[in-house]
Amino acid sequence: MLQLTLSFEDTYHGIEKEISYQRMVPAEWVTTKPCPTCDWRGVVMQQARTVFGVMQTQAACPDCQGAGQEYYKDDKKIAGGGLEQQSETLTVKVPAGIKTDSKIRYAGKWNAGMLGWPAWDLYIRILVKQSEKRRRDGDNMLIDIDVSVYEAVLGGEQKIPHPDGEIKVSIPKWLQVGESIRVSWKWFGEKSTRWGRKGDLIVI
Repeated sequence: MLQLTLSFEDTYHGIEKEISYQRMVPAEWVTTKPCPTCDWRGVVMQQARTVFGVMQTQAACPDCQGAGQEYYKDDKKIAGGGLEQQSETLTVKVPAGIKTDSKIRYAGKWNAGMLGWPAWDLYIRILVKQSEKRRRDGDNMLIDIDVSVYEAVLGGEQKIPHPDGEIKVSIPKWLQVGESIRVSWKWFGEKSTRWGRKGDLIVI
């Protein structure tokens, strides 16, 4: 699993990020030879003395990990069952509104399996940076602002920073400390549909 860290703004709009990583893939131009320990069988016999006598068990070969063979490239033995490390570049498409600790799956983009088994899936874990004034509540975003005594009594207007640009918010008269002003459809999620709606910006 790989990890990708994003800002609040990245998660609002969604973003594409290019990442580089290393993974194990089947080596090209590989030849095989029988494992000298198990001779193609992939297993070895083990004996153990018990109160009932000598017991014989079968286990995966410790030298070839059950492959029964060794892998060579340019006459040099390759460890890891014929796999070699390769650099990869992947464009991660992060959808809008994704939450921290979410995971994005890419089929077949992780290490390949031994003995011709297909590659595993790659998971990208998303982490979202914390913000000093902004915090998330479901699909809503809460933001704290300071108002003067004059604005609290007589009302007024403030410009609130937002990923789409500044939003003008009207301050009602006789505003109390800790009260909130809701600006609909101005944060995470999809716009209002039959199945859901876009979150709100809540100014405290």
